[in-house]
Amino acid sequence: MAHEKENPTPPDSLYNYHSTKLTFGLILFEFNDAIKEGDGGRLFKLYKLALLLFKRNGHTKYAYIVLLYLCQV
Repeated sequence: MAHEKENPTPPDSLYNYHSTKLTFGLILFEFNDAIKEGDGGRLFKLYKLALLLFKRNGHTKYAYIVLLYLCQV
């Protein structure tokens, strides 16, 4: 049985950039809508989501700030 080397496909940087940009844009729209409606529960859920996204994308300082805010609430 011959071992074939897998050729890992290089990450599509352009796709990843635009996908992340659209994700953050939609979250910002949700933040604005929750603030306009005065929906504190939805804001809290959005902050938890933002915490995970900041951590996943390597923005640890932003994740730390959001974590501190969530702990204070």
